Amino acid sequence: MKYGKRRYGAAVLGLTMLVLSLVCVVGVEAAAQPPSTLAHKTPIAFEFTNIPIDGAFDRAWTTKGNIFHGRGWDHYGDVWGDIEGTHTYDGDINLNMDTFDGAGGGTFCVTFEYAGLSGTFEGRMVFRVDGGYITGMFICHGDDDFDGMHFKGTFEGSMFVGVYSADAVIINPHA
Repeated sequence: MKYGKRRYGAAVLGLTMLVLSLVCVVGVEAAAQPPSTLAHKTPIAFEFTNIPIDGAFDRAWTTKGNIFHGRGWDHYGDVWGDIEGTHTYDGDINLNMDTFDGAGGGTFCVTFEYAGLSGTFEGRMVFRVDGGYITGMFICHGDDDFDGMHFKGTFEGSMFVGVYSADAVIINPHA
């Protein structure tokens, strides 16, 4: 029994030393990289409109409790602020029509010019609705001049107004 405890203790000690060695090696490797090789984050603030293209969902139904379910609703809008451009959104929503609480999400694509670069970021958007007030987040991957970059952020606004404010970052691993 005593021998088994020592063997177990030695194994735990050996595993701990291995993990600490790996942490040190990874830490030294990251610290050795010059700052120019690390990703650069550029904060962006903007607003956007979100207008239904034709006002109709691909599929829509209501379930018990007056819960509305909509699938495939296309939107477009203008983007202005630190960036200027346009966006499209195709998504779904589940919404309690009595309280205007719910959630949704879909594909989000924004096209703009910034700092001499132009292109598109496309990805996913998810949101929550509380009494008609929407808060959400998005993460998109770049194309054209933004190839290899990421665009992620949060947004908020009233679903009854259709204008949303957003805070985001452009993550450029090439900078």
